[in-house]
Amino acid sequence: MKTLIADDEFANRELLKHYLRPYGECFLAEDGAEAVALFKSHLASGSPFHLVMMDIMMPNMDGQEAVREIRRLEKEKYGPSAESSQLSF
Repeated sequence: MKTLIADDEFANRELLKHYLRPYGECFLAEDGAEAVALFKSHLASGSPFHLVMMDIMMPNMDGQEAVREIRRLEKEKYGPSAESSQLSF
């Protein structure tokens, strides 16, 4: 399982990574903007994330805005069916 963890608190990112590492590779982002950039690059490479864990209150771009952008990117790539078959919110 490939996981994206977005949280502005270092300890939270590391704790989640510690618990999820046995299940697969974890990628870390410090804010929503960084999370969207990582999501976009992995989606474009054909290797999207299986799980996204997003803090809601973060600097630069909050989690809700980041999830909206992630949904838009999915819809752009996969079409309207992406709304029901991809990330749960």
